[in-house]
Amino acid sequence: MEQNYLPKLATTAEACAWLQDMTGEPWTLARLIEHTLMPWFWLDYRADADAVFSGHKQGYLAPLCFAGDAGRLAAGGRDVLVTMTRNTAGALIAIPPGGLVLPVDDLRFRRDDITVLAGKFPAPADAPAAKGEDGAVTTRAPATTTNKLRRNNLDPAIDKAINQAEKMELADVYLELKALALAEEKPFTGELDGDALCYTDDNNKPAKLTKDALGKRLKNRRQPPLAAVSGR
Repeated sequence: MEQNYLPKLATTAEACAWLQDMTGEPWTLARLIEHTLMPWFWLDYRADADAVFSGHKQGYLAPLCFAGDAGRLAAGGRDVLVTMTRNTAGALIAIPPGGLVLPVDDLRFRRDDITVLAGKFPAPADAPAAKGEDGAVTTRAPATTTNKLRRNNLDPAIDKAINQAEKMELADVYLELKALALAEEKPFTGELDGDALCYTDDNNKPAKLTKDALGKRLKNRRQPPLAAVSGR
């Protein structure tokens, strides 16, 4: 098949079309969010919210990282209501006053994140490769790399914690996951036992995820998700 172009910052339509080509399955904005794909948007400078910009009088690409904002969007909202994001220093901050309303078309998704998501699904026999802006062919993350890792009901919450932390470092991911666990994000129960996060496993039995166990899971995920070859 003809090489399918995927920009570094893809619109929702571009991301869904590329994922459908690569997985053979239909994709929507709600499904992207369900799989914890992080939406991004351009935040223009506002003098009444200087703390958001860490003193820099310029806009920046900001993440839609608050679960409540993403949840409203996944439920079918026509506009994006952003009440919290991260500032240029990486700190989670509220957007005053009353949040920011954006058109859904303003959302963008990162190419690296999209290709990693594609790698979680078996590829159709005729799946094309994606040509990047530099002319190189960027392949999907190999399904054999991702699918060989044992996944269970903890993985969606861990995926969300990684997206919110915006990195794979244990300390950062653990703090985000702990916050999700205390908020009773499924399958967590809202209880702690030392550094262990209590949850209900796939067999509906009580279980615990220690910080060390989380570290091992993150280590298993640290494999290069992209394979780039010359486009010539």
